[in-house]
Amino acid sequence: MKEPAILYLIVGLPGAGKTTKARQLEVEASALRFTPDEWMKSLFGRNDPATRDILEGRLIWIALRALRLHTNVILDFGFWSKDERSSLRWIAKQIGAKSQVIYVLKVNSFCRCCVLKLPILILLKASLKLLHSPRLFADGSCSLLLLDSSPHPSCPK
Repeated sequence: MKEPAILYLIVGLPGAGKTTKARQLEVEASALRFTPDEWMKSLFGRNDPATRDILEGRLIWIALRALRLHTNVILDFGFWSKDERSSLRWIAKQIGAKSQVIYVLKVNSFCRCCVLKLPILILLKASLKLLHSPRLFADGSCSLLLLDSSPHPSCPK
């Protein structure tokens, strides 16, 4: 019997590096990647919200079909809504797939050495208001990626 496919949900604010992470994961996980921004630009030349909603719905439909065929899928949609993430994870489970949520944070005001010294709950609360549960990482189905690690001038070496 084949291993269950994995649905990766890439979560983060605009410009956080979601697509960069999705492209990396596409290779590492041998996954089919759906990034609506790329489709909108190539198909319509603009980012109209109504058209985007239709496109995202169709990409999700294709993603679910791919999961049923045991193909890993990455949805690089942003997923700001916990309800949206929860719904897709529930659907994936119903069709026999696993899911993983990957939170991408772009840390502008801190360098990596300073960020790593902060208690994680302070960092998450200050940087990303997408997290609603202190147990979010308890089951191992979520991960956190910090980008923009350039040190600032006063950073200790």
